[in-house]
Amino acid sequence: MITKKNALLCLMLLYSLCTVHSKEKYIGEEYILSPAVSQDSVTEVTREEMKRAMERVYLDKGPKPDATPKPVMEIIEKVKQPDHERWHIKYLVDTDEYAYAYILLPLHRKKGEKLPLVLCPHPTADTGKDRVVGIHKEPAKDAKEQAKRENRQYALHLVRRGFVTFAPDRAAYGERRREGGYANYKKEMAICQQELSKKYPGWGLSGKSVYDLKKALDFLTDIEFVDASNIAIIGHSLGAWDAILLTAFDERVKAAVVNSGGMVNYKPALWKDQNALRNYLSNENYKVGLNVDANFFLRLAAPRAVLYQYSLFDSLNRGNPQLLECFRDLTEYYKKVNKAKKADINYYLHGYGHDFTEESRELAYKWLEKRLFGQSTQK
Repeated sequence: MITKKNALLCLMLLYSLCTVHSKEKYIGEEYILSPAVSQDSVTEVTREEMKRAMERVYLDKGPKPDATPKPVMEIIEKVKQPDHERWHIKYLVDTDEYAYAYILLPLHRKKGEKLPLVLCPHPTADTGKDRVVGIHKEPAKDAKEQAKRENRQYALHLVRRGFVTFAPDRAAYGERRREGGYANYKKEMAICQQELSKKYPGWGLSGKSVYDLKKALDFLTDIEFVDASNIAIIGHSLGAWDAILLTAFDERVKAAVVNSGGMVNYKPALWKDQNALRNYLSNENYKVGLNVDANFFLRLAAPRAVLYQYSLFDSLNRGNPQLLECFRDLTEYYKKVNKAKKADINYYLHGYGHDFTEESRELAYKWLEKRLFGQSTQK
């Protein structure tokens, strides 16, 4: 027998099943569903709105762009190697702070020749920039460690292919660790963040890295042997985050290789619901969530060239069940913002772990050669 009470419960259940919820109001990485709104009557969020919102979160709480004069590169040492020259340099990034880096340049370049520049931010390694140029204090313990070292020496590999490469220390790494500080990068990063927060409340190390890289580009583009119209960035792991972040915030970067980092936590509403997107971007209680914000970093990189390399078995990036749907939306977005209606956004999914294997590197290097030299330099 169907009573009035049962009938009422059935109606309530039916209503809850049939009601559509698609508008998402985001707070950080959390969201609250509210009734759907027709997208036909909603003004589309512009790229400038997206960029301004990300700048507010990642850059505005740091020093102003003109807080220090244009950096002047100071050469500490020049070391000649069999196939390249390595410059050890420093440059001012804040009123009382220097950054340190290596510039690697091919030996046999023609007089007056300008070469493409590739920025090579390092992965998480206590020694920072040394990792990507192949400098190690001790020999590798075994073949496995040697292979791991080889897989991260992309600044060294690329200078051998004719690029000028730039390998900086991130804050809290390499020569930017405190004197007598911890060898453990996690402790150094925590202390560095504490000091940064005292000087610039609310500013984080991700934004700091972008700021420092932008300051470096200010003087790198003036070097006589650098082709300022052909600049790329390549990074693995932590360096991959720096790669996609800088590309999003600096139009001087023409191409980016993002390997085993910069992973996106795909949120469909941030692509398909303009109200949800605008709410997220304007939320005053917003807290930095890199994986969610990658929805914006990847869009802001468009229509420039991006190679996005990702392991299906990366232990640091489990989940993301809608990754293919994200790639579809991203490809369509690149076509939309490109005047030629083409998308130079490329994906390589492999079955290795959190690494930059020879197969991945060879693909990345040839990809960069084609976009910066116009052809491969390797036969």
